[in-house]
Amino acid sequence: PSPPPPPLPPPSTGCGYRVRSAGWSASNTAGEAAFYFGSGGVASFAQDTASTSRGINVLIVDASFNAIHRQTWDTHQAGRDADFRTYLSGLSTTSGSTILIAVKDAASSLTGDTYALLQSRLGSGLTGVAPDTVCHRCGWALIAGADGTLLAEQYSVSAASSICAHWC
Repeated sequence: PSPPPPPLPPPSTGCGYRVRSAGWSASNTAGEAAFYFGSGGVASFAQDTASTSRGINVLIVDASFNAIHRQTWDTHQAGRDADFRTYLSGLSTTSGSTILIAVKDAASSLTGDTYALLQSRLGSGLTGVAPDTVCHRCGWALIAGADGTLLAEQYSVSAASSICAHWC
């Protein structure tokens, strides 16, 4: 088998937000979750340890492009889907802030209840029913306003794909 392709270069960001997610086979690092915002600022979970970066990565950014909260759920582990759902249910954000989500490697264990909450809370188009689901070791990127308005969302259908959601 041929080696996986190298990771994509960071997108240029003059304004707004870009979220990149890469599946397990899409990069040399077993997936990627990266967030770009403002005039090139970057926050990336790619440098964190595998125990804190595999799974669903959430970053909340205020209107001045300051990262105000970040958290990761390794949804490959049993029970973490429920923890993520609890977090989403209680999510309280400052007006004008933006919620960024990127999957690194594993998020295919999400339940129907979690997909329903992502739809109602963040406007996600994912339903949990193929093809509108996060496939095994695939990428998913979402950008939503604090009020739950979906700004951008992309998901891949292959673990070898990198995707980027952007909103400006």
